[in-house]
Amino acid sequence: MHLSHYVCLICLFSKCFPDWISSTEHGLAAKCKYCNCVLRPHYTDLLKHADTKNHKDYIVPATQQLKQFLDTVSKPDFDQPRSEVRIAFYTATHTAVSAVDELGEILNQEFDGKFRMHRTICAAVIKNVLASHFKDKLDKMVKEAPGYSLMLDESTDVSDAKQLCISVRFYNSGTNCISDTFLDLKEIPGGTAEVMYQCVMDVLSDHGLALKDCVGIATDGANSMCGEHNCLWSRLRNENENLILVKCMCHSLDLLVAAKSMETMPSALE
Repeated sequence: MHLSHYVCLICLFSKCFPDWISSTEHGLAAKCKYCNCVLRPHYTDLLKHADTKNHKDYIVPATQQLKQFLDTVSKPDFDQPRSEVRIAFYTATHTAVSAVDELGEILNQEFDGKFRMHRTICAAVIKNVLASHFKDKLDKMVKEAPGYSLMLDESTDVSDAKQLCISVRFYNSGTNCISDTFLDLKEIPGGTAEVMYQCVMDVLSDHGLALKDCVGIATDGANSMCGEHNCLWSRLRNENENLILVKCMCHSLDLLVAAKSMETMPSALE
């Protein structure tokens, strides 16, 4: 048989017996990797050799060594703190903290009892680790911007507690575009202009932002926010005379429609 035919046979049989067959140096015969013996490149001879006791005794320990090696590679050392941060980040982004109770039990079973996390730990990681990290990152981006603006809104929740929500708009040099994002949410004792002014100044101080770099503020048009006298905007403008006020068009349109509708509708209707 021609040399090239033997080479083709060795290649063919290597696909059929990929674990242990190889060719000899001259390429004219087959060789068992485990038994280290030379065989004829005939299909029946290879099958007979694979069924011998000597070959089976050699191949079992080699297979066990390969399995142990793969187990070591596929199962690295478990990193509990890193896993907690990743699960907490996923929870804060996509789902509720209460879902971590059941998710933690599932992961604990999958990781052989090494992973333990419930809503208490998850909430603590979000508040003390993730929030601190992203707050510092946001503060740095806003400080690097040439200026920023604030969007303010006061609301009262179901427990009658008043809250002031503050969002920030700035030029993000990392994405080369304008970014709008949440800045802070503070509970306030009242909805007066003085209370909200002190809250805004405390938030800016907490984030290391200067009021002189603020370009403008956007509000819903309430009197305490941007009334004619003694409002939040007038107090902020005393600190920064270049501050611009932008009222929410939706709120302004709603007030206009309500005022005009009262001229034609019965006064008994609310």
